[in-house]
Amino acid sequence: MGPVVAATTSASGWAAIAAPTAARAVGRPLRRQELSPEQERARLPADPGFSGAFVGELLGGYATMAASAPPAVTSAVPGITGSPATPMRVWAAGHAADFGGGQG
Repeated sequence: MGPVVAATTSASGWAAIAAPTAARAVGRPLRRQELSPEQERARLPADPGFSGAFVGELLGGYATMAASAPPAVTSAVPGITGSPATPMRVWAAGHAADFGGGQG
């Protein structure tokens, strides 16, 4: 089985951290592939769970985030949920099967 491809737009910089973390969780390399806004505009409506009417708004939001400073780390999650935020490595390990791998 070949590597899993994480298709992202250039605005989703978190994927640079998420892809290696998910790769460790599934126990094999993952390849992160940047897609241009035009490629995303063509790809997203093909997803049966995605509303084509939302594509422009989503890509506009990505562009706004890419042009902005990174957000500050806050205590919002524990303040709202009463529990600490789940670290990416813990989330990835719990969702390894979603990436085509086993737990661990």
